Amino acid sequence: MPFVDVEGLNVHYVSKGTGHTLLFIHGAGSSHLNWKPQIEYLGKDFNAVAIDLPGHGRSEAPDPPLISIEWYIGFIKSFLEALDKKGATLIGYSMGGGQSQSGSVWTIRIVQNASF
Repeated sequence: MPFVDVEGLNVHYVSKGTGHTLLFIHGAGSSHLNWKPQIEYLGKDFNAVAIDLPGHGRSEAPDPPLISIEWYIGFIKSFLEALDKKGATLIGYSMGGGQSQSGSVWTIRIVQNASF
C-alpha cells in the first residue's frame, strides 16, 4: 500500500489501473476501504485512486488537528500534485462529496470533473 508525503504528512492511498484518474474521497470518520469495490471495478479501465484523508485510515493526522473543509480541499489539490495527476475526476460522498463539489472550482488542469 503506497504512501506519499503531502504538506509534511505521510498520506496513505490505494491505486489501481492506468489512464484517466478517478480520485475517490471518503466521508468523515471513514477511509479508503469504503471505495474498495469501486477501485477494483473501475481500476480495469481507469487509474482509480482512493485516499485516506489526514487523520483517517492509515494517514497521519495534522498537529494540531485544526482542520476544515477548506483545508481538506487545498490538501486534496496538493495530493494530486504530489502524485503528478492532472485532469482528475473527483468522486466523493458525505464530507468527501462536499470536498469534491468545492474542489471542482480548481483550474481544469487539476480537476476535470466532479461527482458527489
